Amino acid sequence: MHKKRTFKLTVLLSLLSLGIILTGCVGRGTIRAGWSGPYAAGESVYLGSSAGKLVALNSVNGFYQWQESLEAAPAGGGIGCTGASAPVIYSTPVVHGDTVFVGDSGGRLYAFNINDRQSKSVTLNDRKSGSIVGNPLVADDTVYVASTDGSLYAYDTASLNFKWQYDTGGEIWASPAIWRDSILIASFDKKLYSIDAKSGQPNWQQPFEANGPIIAAPVVQGDTIIVASLDRHVYAVNAESGELKWSFPSGDINEESPKQWLWATPVIKNGEIFAPGMDGKIYILDTENGKLRGIVEIGEPIASTPVIAGDRLVVATEKGKIYSIDTSTYQKIELRNIDNEMVSPLGVSGITVFVHTVKGNAVHALNGETGAPLWSTSLN
Repeated sequence: MHKKRTFKLTVLLSLLSLGIILTGCVGRGTIRAGWSGPYAAGESVYLGSSAGKLVALNSVNGFYQWQESLEAAPAGGGIGCTGASAPVIYSTPVVHGDTVFVGDSGGRLYAFNINDRQSKSVTLNDRKSGSIVGNPLVADDTVYVASTDGSLYAYDTASLNFKWQYDTGGEIWASPAIWRDSILIASFDKKLYSIDAKSGQPNWQQPFEANGPIIAAPVVQGDTIIVASLDRHVYAVNAESGELKWSFPSGDINEESPKQWLWATPVIKNGEIFAPGMDGKIYILDTENGKLRGIVEIGEPIASTPVIAGDRLVVATEKGKIYSIDTSTYQKIELRNIDNEMVSPLGVSGITVFVHTVKGNAVHALNGETGAPLWSTSLN
């Protein structure tokens, strides 16, 4: 128990250094925030604003289409906060058909109709408070969402009627992923779980266990699950059995090993894994064996999950510098310096990249290949 508390304190102190927890609380001389990323669907970009609103912007010109306030959180203005307040949105919205799903810091899942904005919502757990940090996942007629209360939940997409709940041994900040008929979820308890999508029962004899908590979402490549951990390792796990295929680094820590946490979710392109680190480096690994193929030096911590725009990886640093990396040659160019804190996941549609700055409370769109600015919209 002491080790768990010590680690959690370390995480919270690190988040404070990024300004995440500080801006997530309300009512104590701070502002509302969160780190909701942009989600592009059709001609719209959806995200949660620092004012606790679900916002829809035109993806071509950045004009407002609509915005809707979420319900007041019954308790907990953000992770590490207490007391009733307006909701904080850490979750990136997802769109399924005519419905956009998003979660808030009060542990409430919302479903908004994108045409008439009629909505319904459900509280995940009335008995135990928790925040929704990761993105919802929609598959068939079910929406899956995880909470910092340590559980993964399944609801009917049309009615939001409860289907099942699976409890892990730690807080969950990661977004769920899917492989065939299995829902994958990672937890602060250092474990990766595979859960049957219909029954909510575990698929593996035992979950895969890393040496540190997992905040990044699992990524699926064929029959392999790629997961990055705060223990500074990338793991490849057999999706059928939950057994380890390989890890990077594979042996003793050396000069090529990550020096800080692997916080952001890795991205896969052309059989290679691009794993951003808080040490300011991007580690490029072979998906088959985990061998290191290259390291791209960025020079500033990377907490924001990158995206693929065309044939280029676009990554944003904590300080707001945006780089484009050729996924074949690993050559980088600096696209733009927004000069604002960047912790939100990036969004993408084709070669257009969408950036949400938390403290600036604005959305920027740029060409992911050339860096040419397309539009900027303030959410204040």
